[in-house]
Amino acid sequence: MAGTDAAGPDLDDLGRFTTTLAAGEFVFREGDTGTDVCIVRDGHVDLLAAGDRVLTTIGSGGIFGESALFEDGPRDVSARAATEVRLIRLDRAAFDRVVAEAPQVAVAMLQQTARHLATLRAQSRTTADREGDPVAAGGDPRLVAAETGEEFPIADLDAAIVGRRDASAGFVPAIDLTALDGQRTLSRQHATLARRGDRVFVREARGRNGTFVNGSRLAADDEIELRDGDQVQFGVVRTVYRGAPRGGLA
Repeated sequence: MAGTDAAGPDLDDLGRFTTTLAAGEFVFREGDTGTDVCIVRDGHVDLLAAGDRVLTTIGSGGIFGESALFEDGPRDVSARAATEVRLIRLDRAAFDRVVAEAPQVAVAMLQQTARHLATLRAQSRTTADREGDPVAAGGDPRLVAAETGEEFPIADLDAAIVGRRDASAGFVPAIDLTALDGQRTLSRQHATLARRGDRVFVREARGRNGTFVNGSRLAADDEIELRDGDQVQFGVVRTVYRGAPRGGLA
C-alpha cells in the first residue's frame, strides 16, 4: 500500500496501521480487489464513480471500503484523497480485534454505510428528475444539495455568504448549509457567491475545510465563474450549480 507507515498486529499502536496520502492520491481504484476497511483519521477522502464523478466526501472519523469485510470482490467505487489525509487501514482480522475492544466502531461503520446508501438513492432520484425535465438545467441560478435535492436560490442575491449559522452571535448566512453539515466542516463565512449580470462567481473566504469546484480546491481569496452542472463543495457539503443563462456563457 502506497504511503503505509508500517503494519503489525499490535492494536495498541494505531500508528502501525496508519497511511498518509497526499491530496489527489488514490486510496484505491474501482475494480481493485478489496482487502481492508479505511477509517479517516485526518483530512477528507472523495468516493468517486466512473469518470471520477464525486459521489460523497468522507471526513475525519468516517469509514469507507467496508464491503471488503464481507466479500472478496472488486471495489465498486474509487477513493481519492481530497486533501492530505491520514487513514487507518485494517484487514478483517485487525478490524475484528478493534471491534472487540471498541464496539462503537462497528456502529459507526453501519451508520456510515446507511449514509452512503442514502446518498446513492438521492443522486439516483436527482438524475431521474433531470432526465425527465429538459428545462431543469435552465432558469434562475441556484445551488442544489447533492444528497437531499434542497435548492438554495441565488437569483435575488448580488452577493451572498455561504456557511453555517452561529446562534450565539445571531449570525445566519444568506446560503445557510448548517443542516447539511453533520460533521461541522463549515465556517460561518465559508465562501461568497457573487452575481454580475447573468454570471455567478464563487470566492473562497478562507473556510478551514476548503471550497472545491469540480474537485479542485480554491486557494484563499481565489474566485471562479460557475457554469451549469458544476459540482461545488463547501467543506464536506456537496452541491450542484444550476441555472446558467439559457443562451449559455461565453
